[in-house]
Amino acid sequence: MSTAALRASRCNDALRASTTRFALQRRASRFNDALRAATTRFALQRRASRCSDALRAAETRF
Repeated sequence: MSTAALRASRCNDALRASTTRFALQRRASRFNDALRAATTRFALQRRASRCSDALRAAETRF
């Protein structure tokens, strides 16, 4: 293999690795965003449930 062909092959390998790394980072970022949204949604649902329970208890008392 000539020096130029070897250099081009290494460049292509580096580019492929860089592209793969970027895609994996983007996928991890999307996963983290989805996890954060789900956690927030769960916390809000739990808070709403507690509020609803407190309201129901207050209505029962009166």
